Order: sequence, then structure tokens, then C-alpha cells
Amino acid sequence: MISSNGGTPLVVAENNRVMGVVELQDIIKPGIQERFERLRKMGIKTVMVTGDNPLTAKYIAGKAGVDDFIAEAKPEDKMNYIRKEQSEGRLVAMMGDGTNDAPALAQADVGVAMNSGTQAAKEAGNMVDLDNDPTKLIEVVEIGKQLLMTEVH
Repeated sequence: MISSNGGTPLVVAENNRVMGVVELQDIIKPGIQERFERLRKMGIKTVMVTGDNPLTAKYIAGKAGVDDFIAEAKPEDKMNYIRKEQSEGRLVAMMGDGTNDAPALAQADVGVAMNSGTQAAKEAGNMVDLDNDPTKLIEVVEIGKQLLMTEVH
């Protein structure tokens, strides 16, 4: 029930006896759906790749408005997903903050680590977002497109 409402259940036990369940709830930033819609209008697909269980991931993906999600992803799953997209001719931008994100951040064409993230993530990415804003990729992509248009003309 907790997972289907976007939470992560944390079971509390004492001597192998379940005492209760605590609900950890992810906070979805206000306005994030509109920001992902901007990406969609630019022809960019958003995919949430998370270690969360499938029920929680589905709920958060729906609330955030991402195009697709991959649940229960391990570090190698994230990296392999990026490699697959790249082998099909796509450029991949990724934002992450954890040590488990480092391999994928290093593989991505644009890897943005959050400033609050681990040292491994910061070293693996090619940019660090000082604002810790998970939607910073939108500005990065928009600026990149503007630079490309400027170079072409």
C-alpha cells in the first residue's frame, strides 16, 4: 500500500518480530511536470532510472511526468541502458548524485552530478550542479542547443 502511494516502506523489527512500518516519502518538486513537458517539446525523452521498487517508481514517474521509468536498477543497469541508447544513435544526458550513479555518469554524453552528491559522482560527471536541482538538465540542454545553433550559423 505504501509503495503504490509513492512511499518506501521501512519495516521496523525487534528480535525478528515486526513492530511496525515507517513510510519514507519522496518529495516531487513543484513545476517538474511542466519542465519535463518543455523537454518533450524539444524532442527529448525523459527516463527515470531508480533503485526503487516498481510500485514506488511507477507512482513517482507518473507524478513527475517522465516518459518512462526503470525500477530496481543496479549501477550496471543504468550504465547498460545509456550504452544501449547511445548504440542506437542517441545522445544521453544524465543527472545523479550517488556512488551507484558514477558509472552511468561517466558513460553519459553529458553527466551532471549534484553538488550534494558523493565525491565519486562528482568525479564521474563532466559538470556539477551547485544548486542541487534535479531538473538542471533542462537548462544544460537548452544552452547546448543554442550553442549548436550559433555554431552552425
